[in-house]
Amino acid sequence: MKNSSSVSATKLRRKTERDPHLALILKRLRHEALYNKQEVIVDCSWYTGVGIHENSDRHYLSQPADPKRVSQWISTQLADGSWPDIPYWPQKKDSPWWVTAPQTHICWLLALSEAWHHRDSPHRSNAELLQTIVRGLEFWCLHDFSTLGWWWTQIGLPRWLCRIIALMEQSLPQAVITKSLEIIGRADGPTPWGKSLVGTAQNQVWAAENVFILACLENNPNRARSAVDIIINEITVRPDWGEGLQADYSFQQHGNTLYSGGYGYYFAVDIPRLAHLVHNTPYALPQAALNHITRYLLDHQRLITRSTNYAYTAVGRLIARQGDTAWLLPNAYRALARLPLTTPLQTLAANTAAALDGDVTAAKHAFYGNSCFWRSDFMAHQHPDYHASVKLHSDRLLNNDVPCNDEGLQSHHLSDGAFCLMRHGREYANLFPAWKWHRIPGTTAIQLRSRLTTATPIPTAGRRPFAGGVSNGTTGCIGYDFATAADPAAADELEARKAWFFLDDSIVWLGAAINGHTNAPVITTINQCRGFGNVTIGLQETSQRIRSGKFSSNKIDWVHHDRVGYVILTPNRVEGSIERVVGNWNTINGQIKNRPVHENLFYLGLPHGRQPKDATYACALLPNKTPTQTARWSASPPLQIIANNKEIQAIWLHRTQTLHAIFYSAATLTIPQTGTITVDRPCALLLTLVTGSTPTIHAAAPDHSSGKLTITTSGAAFGATKLQNYTITLPEKPYAGQTATLS
Repeated sequence: MKNSSSVSATKLRRKTERDPHLALILKRLRHEALYNKQEVIVDCSWYTGVGIHENSDRHYLSQPADPKRVSQWISTQLADGSWPDIPYWPQKKDSPWWVTAPQTHICWLLALSEAWHHRDSPHRSNAELLQTIVRGLEFWCLHDFSTLGWWWTQIGLPRWLCRIIALMEQSLPQAVITKSLEIIGRADGPTPWGKSLVGTAQNQVWAAENVFILACLENNPNRARSAVDIIINEITVRPDWGEGLQADYSFQQHGNTLYSGGYGYYFAVDIPRLAHLVHNTPYALPQAALNHITRYLLDHQRLITRSTNYAYTAVGRLIARQGDTAWLLPNAYRALARLPLTTPLQTLAANTAAALDGDVTAAKHAFYGNSCFWRSDFMAHQHPDYHASVKLHSDRLLNNDVPCNDEGLQSHHLSDGAFCLMRHGREYANLFPAWKWHRIPGTTAIQLRSRLTTATPIPTAGRRPFAGGVSNGTTGCIGYDFATAADPAAADELEARKAWFFLDDSIVWLGAAINGHTNAPVITTINQCRGFGNVTIGLQETSQRIRSGKFSSNKIDWVHHDRVGYVILTPNRVEGSIERVVGNWNTINGQIKNRPVHENLFYLGLPHGRQPKDATYACALLPNKTPTQTARWSASPPLQIIANNKEIQAIWLHRTQTLHAIFYSAATLTIPQTGTITVDRPCALLLTLVTGSTPTIHAAAPDHSSGKLTITTSGAAFGATKLQNYTITLPEKPYAGQTATLS
């Protein structure tokens, strides 16, 4: 391609006659790129450790770009249009693609294009800046860096480049536009798998949007229609297992893997943005698609974040990338609130955006609710004061994403009952290089670091079908018949029955039948999070404050840290620490050469020893409590553990007369001074006594079986002197595992 060193030699073209609807969409796209701050631009900073990526590139992408950075890019660009500090080519042959970062070149050109157009930019319509952009595009078109891996080649680079062309098309040489459109067109395939468009779910949405914008630039209404139809097809619920939106409105990608953060995050941000892009045109999203994205954001996404971060169990291998995981999600809710929804839904969307931005009043109207996402073995509990969730994996699901591109190298236990508790959203943010990955909160795990290598495969399916729970929309409980082994084909090396009970002001954990079959220590980790301030320990009638160090005792009644109380409900040895630790990003992300981190780490765990036999535990987590409140709760818990064994795990709430129970088999449960309850099959159960009336009953099948569940009660507290039978019909696929209510 002929290199043009001067824009003055390029005659600026008049606007071509476009289909008015495509022209309107491009106008909206330009406005969005400049002023709405809606576009998710992938942050280059996590890709390599070569120097220029040590700091986040997000400040380059503010609107308008930082004038100092713009001036620096103009002054340091070489005559051929490249920049000296970008690694365009690998130093060694056969190096993985991520040792280079030529995509940074396009990232900078997009920021420069925004600076050239933005009304508040001091570089607006600057001739020298325009020359920089043209030279940069000519350099890219000349070398055509298409060996970065299929995602960058067919999604990432076309995604940025089509926005650059949309912004700059009236000021670019025709040769640059022609070659750029050719590069963008790679989004239309063929892929490494021979498909005409890339992948499924969010990969499909990304690629189809690229093709749609390409069609707008080419003035091709038919191609635009086809691309939008592909996007619409992805905004549907999968009737059976498949990537994308599930029947419970969780999101899966890369097989049966929960990915509501990561791929599902971009889906949540992109679809409302696209809805506005095509609103009131022939390409507008149908009402059914708007209903699906509304439910996805309000029924699912709203429950799994705090501040600018997701529950870490929902982001897949992106847990190994630096940066907040949900930083653009408030924009998705703001966009949702502007869609043609009912007033209550618009209000909830607006309150959720404000709550994620830190508005305490809005949080009271947005952060509430409990839901069991039965398709993804996941329960989330949102409260004005905190978020809590737990991730399991049955034989229906994979435990995590494959560590492709060397990301997520130690994610083996992220679905083994991993528990996330966030009050302010900074508890785990960017902490993961400093983690001990065999001590993930909520998990009962063999303490061998040697298991956390590529020799132990990721992903793997769970070993048993029982993983799920029941919810009434406000509270819920979830149970797990857990078993694991380093070799998926080998016999169980560790097994346990584990249950979590999500109440209004507390989360109760029960563990039973913990049996280890290797000569390695086993620990149930209660938390491993960023350390904030002191730790207070309750020892019988006294308390002790620890600034730094380790602790271990059989006499600990409760522990308090960062306004969270941890109450030990049954005798157990407790160990913990608050200390400065050192980690490195390259232990979880092989793309990063060397990036050490220093963190204050709080750890709390329950050691079960080597080869435990029928070990148990019981504890309660009390978010947003003081040490005094924790001690008071510990002295007089408002609940009773009425079963914690291999068959049943259950608690009874005195004030509300409510039973939360996990039945692993058909069994009978006695509630002291109340009566008995018998179930004829495995189930999760919520039952509340109602004076003079039928009890309120919610039930589900964690093993995803369907059919009739019969619940038999006896005792005067149930309003009868003889046996009472209640029958609930459990849903069939794709709703198997969903909560059913006695009608």
